[in-house]
Amino acid sequence: MLNSKEILKHTQNLSILFAEDHGDLRESTTEILKNFFQRVDSVSDGKSALQKYKEYQEETSSYYD
Repeated sequence: MLNSKEILKHTQNLSILFAEDHGDLRESTTEILKNFFQRVDSVSDGKSALQKYKEYQEETSSYYD
């Protein structure tokens, strides 16, 4: 089993997009994920996720990990 320091070694340079329609769950999970990932973008639904994905690609010329 990996501990949090071992997980961080593998995730600290990654950027992710997290979609969750339940606001409280989205906010609390996003805060946890920020401890492990370089960038965490979160949205409330699939349509917003697709838009955010496109914006991220235009902004960074890369894709979420």
